[in-house]
Amino acid sequence: MNPLDVLWGFLIVVFWLAVIAAVIVGGLVAWCYAADWVEQQERERRAEMERALDRKQAELRRTVLALADALAEERLAAVDASKQMVARAYISTGRVP
Repeated sequence: MNPLDVLWGFLIVVFWLAVIAAVIVGGLVAWCYAADWVEQQERERRAEMERALDRKQAELRRTVLALADALAEERLAAVDASKQMVARAYISTGRVP
């Protein structure tokens, strides 16, 4: 067997081993980048969901506070009406409280 043929055979084997190693390393690098990209997308999706929830919470808080204000106003009006009714009752009976 010619030593040059053995050398070429060896070089071909080394070349294909290097190609296989490069493909494996490239695949691993691509996998890592893809995993990071997916994780970033998930973080962005979660952040958007949290922003939407914060907006909804603020909206609901404003609604609750507006309802509480309206209820307080109605309660004050009811108290005033009750005082007026008591005063009219005393006036109509002629008694002084």
